Amino acid sequence: MFTARLCTVLRLLRRPDDLVALGEEALASVTEPGLVGEIAWNLARGYGMTGRNDDGIAVITRVLDGPDPGVPWRSRLRAEQGLLLVTGGRWDESVEQAQLAIAEGERDGDPVTVGWALHTLLQAASGTDALEVLDRGLRVVVGADPESMDLRLSVPDQSTGGVGQSGPRSGV
Repeated sequence: MFTARLCTVLRLLRRPDDLVALGEEALASVTEPGLVGEIAWNLARGYGMTGRNDDGIAVITRVLDGPDPGVPWRSRLRAEQGLLLVTGGRWDESVEQAQLAIAEGERDGDPVTVGWALHTLLQAASGTDALEVLDRGLRVVVGADPESMDLRLSVPDQSTGGVGQSGPRSGV
């Protein structure tokens, strides 16, 4: 459990190189599915911070294809996969993963999952669609879950940074 929490701390401190090193080592030895899910989520985020999106997608796929990491990690992994896909320009796949994550997050009562999935949809939206996604995201990103801290910090960036001007299409 300590290793999983240390991965979270390294992510929040934005130390992706240390996070990737620890996360890769931990995934080679940790077997408890919930901890595997938590470590993989942080590791995938670390890969994303270093521009290694394909590695992040691969680790998520591997974990989701294994023993169920359970709530909330299954849906959070799916939301992160969507974000890695959208930043890699794979718009349709990212929207599909984000919509699955939203459905799972709503079913499981996990606003962090829903918020990250909406963050992904926002990247692929434009115009009025982007404003609707942003509005929904602002309503979701509340609460005391410490895992929502970096998500809450990213919402103002999106709400003031030309929302919807870089998305490839509307109708998301």
